[in-house]
This record gives sequence, structure tokens and C-alpha cells, in this order.
Amino acid sequence: MDKTLGNITQENQNYLSDQNTNSTTSSLFPDLEEAGEIVSSVEKNESSQSASSSSNQSSSQAQQSDSSKQSETSKKDTGSSTGEKPLFMLPVTGDVIKEYSNNELVKSETLGDWRTHDGVDIKGKEGTQVKAAANGTVSEVTEDAMWGMMVVIDHGGNMQSIYCNLNKAVNVKKGDKVELGTIIGSIGNTALAEVALQPHLHFAMKENGKYVDPLKCMDKVS
Repeated sequence: MDKTLGNITQENQNYLSDQNTNSTTSSLFPDLEEAGEIVSSVEKNESSQSASSSSNQSSSQAQQSDSSKQSETSKKDTGSSTGEKPLFMLPVTGDVIKEYSNNELVKSETLGDWRTHDGVDIKGKEGTQVKAAANGTVSEVTEDAMWGMMVVIDHGGNMQSIYCNLNKAVNVKKGDKVELGTIIGSIGNTALAEVALQPHLHFAMKENGKYVDPLKCMDKVS
């Protein structure tokens, strides 16, 4: 009887010991598994953040590149955003019947005196369309006592073009934006200072406020 009870007691103790061991083991392994899951999650998040950062940098660089290209294209088109001279063309097609005098005195056929001729006179029939020599903004539309109906266009880069002896019915007004080739008016007979000449456009240009030879400011495109 004592041996039987001793055996039962021993078996119970063994059983309890096994239960405690299993309990301890099962309580440890979940912690290790959770730790493994946490480490894996952190690694995935770091990898995802790295990939996202790389993608954002690539996108930002691409946008900056596109912006630079657009800026360069804009500069090439206008030629005036950086002070560069824009592309110019002759406002009418025709022979030059009187050249720029480059500050030398020449005789005026109309007035009979000696004076500088600060532009070029381009022959053309009355009513011939006159075009803007380059992109710009109309800064003045006026009827001058000597030069008749006159339009002035500011092209940026300290460059201006001046169109005189126009017909009174011009196509533009002060503040208008024009492009190279825009029709601004037509040849008239309004310049009293040159009324003795054949019908023509008196075309002048200024750079930094001083008259310059118009033919040397452009590619002479008609």
C-alpha cells in the first residue's frame, strides 16, 4: 500500500514537473516568434521607405530636368529673358532706297538740309503690309508731326523697333503683345519729313536708347 501510494505520488510529481517544463517552453517560443516577426516587419518598412525615397528623388530630378528644358526652350524662343537679342526680320520686302547714315550728315531730298538718317527706307507700294520685326510689346502708337503714323515695339534686351510713314489705320495699340511677323499696319504717305521720296517704310531700331543700323540687327529674313 505504501509502495503504491509512493508510486502514485512519484508519478504525480513527474507529471507536474513535465507540465511545468512544457509550460515554460511554450511561453518562451512565442516571444521568440513575435520578436522574429517584429524584426522582419522593421526590415520590410525600412526597405519600403528606402524604395519610396529613391522613387521620390528620381521623380524630383525628372521634374527639375523638364523644368530646365522648358526654361531653355522659352529663352531660345524669345531671346529676351536673359538680355539676348531676339531673332529679327525685315518688316517689308523691298529695296532699300536710303540707308542708315551712322551719325553722318546726309542731304534730305524733302527738307533740303543736311541731317542724320537714323533708319532705312524700304521701298513699297502704299497699302503694303508691315510686319513686326520680332516678338515684343507695343510701347507706343502715335502720329508724329514729321514722321507720320508711327509704331514702336519693345523687344526686351534693350532693343526697340520703330515703324514710320504708316497708314493711319494701324492694327495694334499700346500694350499689345506681338510676335515675329504679326501685321501691325501698312505703308502710308504720312511722313512729311520724307514726302519727296517714293512710297516706303521708314524703319529704325534702337539699342540701349541709341539708334543702330537695322540691317545689322537681324538675319534679314523677309
